[in-house]
Amino acid sequence: VRFIKSERGGYQEQMEQMALLRNNEKIRTKIERVLSSMFGKSIKFIEDIDGSLIPIVENRAWNVEYMLEQVECHGLREIISLLISLYSKTAEDGAAGECVIFDEPELHLHPQFQTFFINEIRKEVQHTNRRVFFLISHSPFFIDLRTPEDLIGVIACHINQVPTSIEELTDEDDALFRRFLPRFNTYHKQFFFSDNQIFVEGYTDQQIFTNLLPFIEDDYKAAGTGIIDVGGKDELGVFCKVCALLGTNSRIITDLDSLFSGKLRDVACKDERVKSWMEKQNERQQTFYESIFTTKEIQSEITLEKL
Repeated sequence: VRFIKSERGGYQEQMEQMALLRNNEKIRTKIERVLSSMFGKSIKFIEDIDGSLIPIVENRAWNVEYMLEQVECHGLREIISLLISLYSKTAEDGAAGECVIFDEPELHLHPQFQTFFINEIRKEVQHTNRRVFFLISHSPFFIDLRTPEDLIGVIACHINQVPTSIEELTDEDDALFRRFLPRFNTYHKQFFFSDNQIFVEGYTDQQIFTNLLPFIEDDYKAAGTGIIDVGGKDELGVFCKVCALLGTNSRIITDLDSLFSGKLRDVACKDERVKSWMEKQNERQQTFYESIFTTKEIQSEITLEKL
């Protein structure tokens, strides 16, 4: 197991990475090629008088060269450090595999760099099945979901609770998420990082409740609450389903017609938490049930669907 710390700028680590670049031409050339292609800046490592490697940036637009450490943004230095850790392997072909853990890889990285790095991880995974990557992150850009199976790779951490994850997906869930994921954007992914999200149908609701929130919750609690516009009543059911599977709590504010038709109704009726809640209400609501159901109907289980 290799643990790549969030503090990646230490002197010792820099020396180790420079030594790896000097000794491994394959990694050095790959990083130069990948970054040069993406950012339109020709990046080369040259050897200084004392033997250390200095990254030099050639800005094609301005036709100038300069030392990376002196002028370039911190983010580009960070992405180089991450790529060295990604491309370097402790296990050779045929040997035992390895696990690499990146702690907060998003630090100092522009969203564009974050998206680029997760794509590079995907490429590495496609080349070998002997490497496993874990990313400990607070960034929605690293929640990279392209297929329903990717949801199984997400582990959600909670306050004062054990982490949770999706163990498996049914065929029905798989079909639902395949239709849903193309519409699932970075803004929507906020709920992975909070147990206090509120889902609403549209952007008007989102604006109204965002302005109301400070008046019904104190500033500290409101800061941890996000109000997410999901784009329609039926989409509420999909978000509810993901939260139920992932073990993440949330609230939904919606029109009452959602109780009588649509995906949210279907999901709520099948949710184990709802079934458990209905069972606990049985004795309390007996008088009410007798006023709306026949004697024969009461003899069978009162479900949300039946109610």
